[in-house]
Amino acid sequence: MSNKIDKFISALKKAEGDELVFSTGRPVRIRIGDDEKVVLDQEDGADQVDKLVQPCLSEDEQESYLAGPDGTYFYDSPDGRVKFHARRKGPNIMVTISFSEEEAAEEAAAPAAEDDASVLEGFES
Repeated sequence: MSNKIDKFISALKKAEGDELVFSTGRPVRIRIGDDEKVVLDQEDGADQVDKLVQPCLSEDEQESYLAGPDGTYFYDSPDGRVKFHARRKGPNIMVTISFSEEEAAEEAAAPAAEDDASVLEGFES
């Protein structure tokens, strides 16, 4: 099942960004190193951020997420496993999304396409 937030996660992957940032009163951004790229030039309200994040969480996680003040959650998006980190202070919220470290480790350990032939040399099927 696809969630509305998946299109933002796809943009993060396509941009090879470090994290996706949702925060009240600011546009949606992708951080790449020290730079930020605006993905959606529209200020987010806490309710908008909540509507994007909550469908990705279990019922218990949703309660914890709404109660705040901080929480870390994981979601298996169509583009890979991501980590959500949420921070609340009063009516304000900031959620950062990044590909999980275990996902990055798996990608780094996987042989590149050009390496496949040399790794399996002599083992043709």
